[in-house]
Amino acid sequence: MTMSSKSNHLLALQAAIQLKHQCRPVHRESVFVHETAGAQETVWKGNVEVFDLTGHKVAKICYAWQHIQDDGDVKIFTILGNHFIDSPNRAVQAAILMDKQPAPYPRRNLRP
Repeated sequence: MTMSSKSNHLLALQAAIQLKHQCRPVHRESVFVHETAGAQETVWKGNVEVFDLTGHKVAKICYAWQHIQDDGDVKIFTILGNHFIDSPNRAVQAAILMDKQPAPYPRRNLRP
């Protein structure tokens, strides 16, 4: 990634954080994450950008990254840090879990 494209990448993530979470993000670092499942099958790998937040009511940190989907669209993930999500790895795991949640079963009136 060239310096210009890296800068544009960070600006896009900062803008997404600012819009979604109504606070000011300041880039701290990039962390490479490689998340595997089962027999070491890669679920996701790439850089997660870590941002310090100013002005958010609760969170002090946000983890963000872009994912290019199969159709070419770019999806931006912004995951706020908390006592459960305390690292870039945990942020990716949370995003995977949220994306893979099964649809709720329809409520049925069960009678014996």
